[in-house]
Amino acid sequence: VLVDVNSRRILRQPPEGLPIAFDQTVDKELDFGVERLPVGQGRPILAGYSLCDCNRHINNTRYADLVCDAIDPAAMAESRVKRIVLVYHNEVPFGQEFTLAAAQGEGGYWYVQGTQEAKRCLEAAVWLETDRD
Repeated sequence: VLVDVNSRRILRQPPEGLPIAFDQTVDKELDFGVERLPVGQGRPILAGYSLCDCNRHINNTRYADLVCDAIDPAAMAESRVKRIVLVYHNEVPFGQEFTLAAAQGEGGYWYVQGTQEAKRCLEAAVWLETDRD
């Protein structure tokens, strides 16, 4: 992904003269679909210093840990993560709070939703499997 650091937006087309081939054809695509499930009340998460990066918002790599912590500990204790899809909607700046809530689906599927001020900032789909699967 190419990002304009000034506007903080993903560039859909490369700037003119940039010697990177953006139009390569690929034979396989990953499914980044997230099946939304109704979630209950979540728990607040503070975007504290240890979660944030030099851009002063939660580092994207930390969300996977937070998502797994939002899932029922009993389910996590008996399983391992088979697959995870993270969809970022909005950054959570340093010092602000957001809420994470999870809902269990079928076949080891969990949906986790992060909200800030009633707007989604993060969604995740997590598939768990046990040693017996």
